[in-house]
Amino acid sequence: MEDDLKSHYDCIITGTGLTQSVVGAALARVGKSVFHCDQNHFYSQEWQSMNFTHAVNWCHTTHTGAAIDGESGASARHQPLPASTHPDLRLLRDRELYRNCRRGDVVSNVCQISYLCDEDAPDVTPTAPVAPEEVDVGPVVAEMAPDVAVGEVAAAAAQPDGDNEAPMETTADDDRPQSWSLLRFNLESRRFNLDLTPRLLYSRGSMVDLLVSSNISRYAEFKAITRILTTIDDQIVEVPVSRGDIFNNKDVSVIDKRMLMKFMTFCSEYDRHYADYEKYENQPIGEFLSAQNLSPILQNFILNAIAMAPDTCPTKDALKLIHNFIHSAGRFGNTPFLFTLYGTGELPQAFCRLCAVFGGTYCLKKRCDALVVDDSNACKAVVMDGHRFDCDFVVTDYTVADCEGKACETSDTDVKYISRAILISDGSIKRADTEHLSLLHIPASADNKAPVFLIEVGSSALVAPKGLYVQYLWCDSMGDNAKHDLMPIVKKLYNFTPETDAQKPKALWSVYFNQRCTKPVIPDLPANVYVTTPPINELDFDFAINEARTIFKSMYPNEEFLPRAPDPNEIIFDGPQNDVELNEPNNQPMAPIEPCICVHESDKQISIACMGADVDDYNIEIIIDNVNHYLLSNSQTILKKFQMTNTSVTELTERVFGIIPYVTVEVYDNKLLNLSNFTEKSLISALYTLKSFYAANNQLYDSTGSQLVSAFANFPHLEYLTIKESNVEIISKNSFPSVRQNHIKYLDLSGNGITHVEEYAFHGLSHLIHLDLSNNSLTQLDANSLAIRSPSAQPLQLWLQSNQLTSHELSPKLFPSIKRPLMVFMADNNMHYFPESVFREVIESDDYYLVDVNDNPFLCDCERHKWLFSIDRHLRSKIRNMYCSEHTIWHFEDIVTKNCV
Repeated sequence: MEDDLKSHYDCIITGTGLTQSVVGAALARVGKSVFHCDQNHFYSQEWQSMNFTHAVNWCHTTHTGAAIDGESGASARHQPLPASTHPDLRLLRDRELYRNCRRGDVVSNVCQISYLCDEDAPDVTPTAPVAPEEVDVGPVVAEMAPDVAVGEVAAAAAQPDGDNEAPMETTADDDRPQSWSLLRFNLESRRFNLDLTPRLLYSRGSMVDLLVSSNISRYAEFKAITRILTTIDDQIVEVPVSRGDIFNNKDVSVIDKRMLMKFMTFCSEYDRHYADYEKYENQPIGEFLSAQNLSPILQNFILNAIAMAPDTCPTKDALKLIHNFIHSAGRFGNTPFLFTLYGTGELPQAFCRLCAVFGGTYCLKKRCDALVVDDSNACKAVVMDGHRFDCDFVVTDYTVADCEGKACETSDTDVKYISRAILISDGSIKRADTEHLSLLHIPASADNKAPVFLIEVGSSALVAPKGLYVQYLWCDSMGDNAKHDLMPIVKKLYNFTPETDAQKPKALWSVYFNQRCTKPVIPDLPANVYVTTPPINELDFDFAINEARTIFKSMYPNEEFLPRAPDPNEIIFDGPQNDVELNEPNNQPMAPIEPCICVHESDKQISIACMGADVDDYNIEIIIDNVNHYLLSNSQTILKKFQMTNTSVTELTERVFGIIPYVTVEVYDNKLLNLSNFTEKSLISALYTLKSFYAANNQLYDSTGSQLVSAFANFPHLEYLTIKESNVEIISKNSFPSVRQNHIKYLDLSGNGITHVEEYAFHGLSHLIHLDLSNNSLTQLDANSLAIRSPSAQPLQLWLQSNQLTSHELSPKLFPSIKRPLMVFMADNNMHYFPESVFREVIESDDYYLVDVNDNPFLCDCERHKWLFSIDRHLRSKIRNMYCSEHTIWHFEDIVTKNCV
């Protein structure tokens, strides 16, 4: 094969880890010649995703150093090169020297534990479940049937694919006991994709941005994480993330819901409110949260599920983490995170594919023996298998010896490790009716000295057969090995004996290992040689992306880092025959073109998100045609959501939506000027099934609200409508009168600068349960401004906070005209007293739940509030967070019971 390779490359890269793969793609994309090799027989190195057979072989290989199936063992890597393999001195030129290379161990202390028995094998009695503390754990532990050895594992999984196509069908709520044996695991081996370095993608993180801007997103697919979990008193609970989740959560009080929403809003734009946290900037975040009067449960949610940081983290750093979380939440799902279908190992391969498309040369099972350096300590070539390859740059994860052959590596005391565990179980750590992708952050405690991350995925993420879940746990290494660090958490989460909690999943197979996360410090490293860092302890990919960008810019500072790759239909060939072939249907891409990304919401539902200034009124039609082609080619797939962000699109017409029956449309941070085209019959037909429409931070201007009236008058299935952070000044009379609109349940008009709501503006919304008019410029509300035609027993949440409402400009008939139970939120207005004519009926009626009036400048005036004296104490409890302020601050109860009576 060496005869087919060039003698000189712009860059030689060893190892197909994520950083190396990104660098390779970036170099090839700007026309540089790349030779990318790996000593393993597989791609992705420590980022790889393995089937079950490969995982078992990997455990054996990594511990013993034996080579299985062409894989290099850990011990073999650690040994010095035999004399017979030292580079040939005849390959050296004048004033050149060798610097030998070896790849140090990244993984150590591998401990495999199987709780499976081979019940299908003859004359084998299944063993009873064994508690982890009772297992005699050697370097590689296997509580397997004695007849099944490592070689037989490989043999069982190597059967034809036809034997692997009949897994037991299970559902998340199937309570029947499932029979899982070692033999069955082997037969279904290819349905497993087990990550050595599991990661999530922030929806607005650096990896998603790079995948979209470079057009590499077409090589991978994703699924949204559906649950964020935390622990309270050793019980796993789900954390509400979106506004809808917060409102619908039954475990959080109404006051806590409001406090949480207020704090989340602050964190989303904390950089604009430096004065609010200035004195806590370098203080622990725990002190800042306590100063905000947040309850213990909210502090738990914020620290352990949102910031995922200890309470000792500096406030400025914690606020940034919270901001990143909020900034990504809601883009592709309620949570901020995505998971790569088939596992994280797909991402390095995606970048390798792009590199290969643009001329990169790939070679597996090829080891770098030595670097060739000249007398100026510049690397001139790399020697592999007795052949010399000249190059300008080298990117490697090898340790490079000095010219005398002595290894130059970080001392053991400077090396940091991550403790990792992979578990396969028969259920979720938190049972549910449907399968979820979950993230759990467990803070440090007496049992676990370091915080632990846990990612749980199942068959919907294409990483395990149906009925099984894969859980990944990791933390900074604190003890002697990964098992010592993580076993206390595993004991709490899993069922190992019949006497333990049946709600806990049963662990079927696991492996524990340590992973080095520091790169060697190599003295006198040639300036044109770059040593990459192993995977570090982080949830996203920021470090690897930044490291790859830094390496690339150091090589070619004037070149663009990973510019967008063209789609096939954008490539122009010299010959007309090629043009004809390019336009054949079979040559069309099978995924939406850049700058769009596809996210799997479920097995048969996807979301398409298009972003970037490159999307404009012209090429949005091309994008939609390609989306249609994708859906027609995948007839079982339903498009659940279409999203446009930061584009140059100025209007929404029928060509934007084509014939796609969207369920949800989201357009924000664009250049939309109006919604007048929503009245066109072709567009109404295209969006007839529209259920949710979200528009925010565009350039809409509708001073009278007339567009709002006409734009959404013809969508009978619309339930969720959000028009926020635009320029709607007036909600005019009968803005929502149509019977066809009576399905709207959630209406958000916040942040528009609304100054006036005319009578009967929302009269036709008989099913409305949430109306948000917060963060506007309202100074008054007339008698029928919020009137709704049809009475209902369904409560309405009415959000009026952060306006300029005054006590004397509220009509006495305002709330009765709504004709339904109310939860009114009027915080941060300009109310100086609590008017009896407006609120007495609200408080005394059984239909009204509460009125929250926090952060209003109430006067401590007993005369104005004497009507409150006659109200029963249990009714007064409906008034929440009423304070008055003069020289001191008095709570509402103090006003009534101490100062006014």
